[in-house]
Amino acid sequence: MPNFPTWSKSFMSVFHVSINRKLTEKLSFHLRYAIPDIMGGNFLSGDRGMGRTLVTKGVNGKDDEGKIYDRSWYHYFEGGVQLPLYRYKKHSFSANQFISIARGKDTYLTKVVTIERPDDPFHIVSSESEIRRGTYFGGVTGVRYDYSLWKSRIILGANLSIRYYLEDFPVQVNYGIHSAYNF
Repeated sequence: MPNFPTWSKSFMSVFHVSINRKLTEKLSFHLRYAIPDIMGGNFLSGDRGMGRTLVTKGVNGKDDEGKIYDRSWYHYFEGGVQLPLYRYKKHSFSANQFISIARGKDTYLTKVVTIERPDDPFHIVSSESEIRRGTYFGGVTGVRYDYSLWKSRIILGANLSIRYYLEDFPVQVNYGIHSAYNF
């Protein structure tokens, strides 16, 4: 099955909770936990089906045995740094880089039974699958815009990032709006 970019229609593609600490005046350390939206965000490569619903790709027959045909319930655990690039009054732009661990459920196709028909190359009679826990290591690179309110206690803004992993895991584009409160 070809890998086409797919796009979510929501105003954000990942929900995350973050804790950060300033290391220097220009560098801060972040720990964050993230989950994708219901459709899993936007993929530049790989398959859909990373969200909290079962979204499967088509099964093409016996050649697909042993392959992953669904990924679901993925969670991301991340740690990294953020560096401000530009500040002007209450506006700021920054870049960030995170190391990420993705954990979720991968559904593997274990058996496909087909019957040949003259008008069709094959007809799937039944298939069996197995769910295994998947863990992938990778990174997230992104940029963000922040606008500060109320003595820099409240922050509103937008973000854009690319999420990439080792092995056969889809590359994703994440975007969204965010709000924060500084204690």
